[in-house]
Amino acid sequence: RGPGDPNDRAVVPVAPAQPAQTRGPGRGEQIGDIRLRLQREVIASFTDLIDAKPEEVTAKIEGIVDRVITEGDLAVTREERQRLVDQMLHDVTGFGPIEPFLKDETITEVMVNGPNQIYIEPAGKLARVDASFPNDQHVHQVTDRIITPMRRRIDEMSPRADARLPDCSRINAIIPTPPSILAV
Repeated sequence: RGPGDPNDRAVVPVAPAQPAQTRGPGRGEQIGDIRLRLQREVIASFTDLIDAKPEEVTAKIEGIVDRVITEGDLAVTREERQRLVDQMLHDVTGFGPIEPFLKDETITEVMVNGPNQIYIEPAGKLARVDASFPNDQHVHQVTDRIITPMRRRIDEMSPRADARLPDCSRINAIIPTPPSILAV
């Protein structure tokens, strides 16, 4: 192995070895905490991101991710860093954690039954996926982003939206108590 080897799983940035921080049952929670910090930073930088050219958004998001990692003295692998960059890009330019599933033509349905319950249907078989929204508010933001271009809304006064998307797929969204069911 050497520099540039794709199998190199070096930590970015290089930090003192702390096995408890890089491995273990709480790793998912640690990455979730980093993601929440990143979302706060992205929201604070939203004006700069919205005004940026599409090719500049990626560089700006990468800068935010690297700054949060460095300032927090956080140990993340290159793979985790790239996943965080991708998640923030999907949050800013797409539909958050369901973006990759919506782009996958082998998936016929995406269902969100809460921030931590995302299901997909590839080849006619329903499967729960290891993806999540950070909270109900994010589910609502993505739902609004999907239905607003079709001049639909969803809120407590109008808790249901059913519409055909430009690509001929459908969205059916219902705000239950507690909120957050979305099916695309």
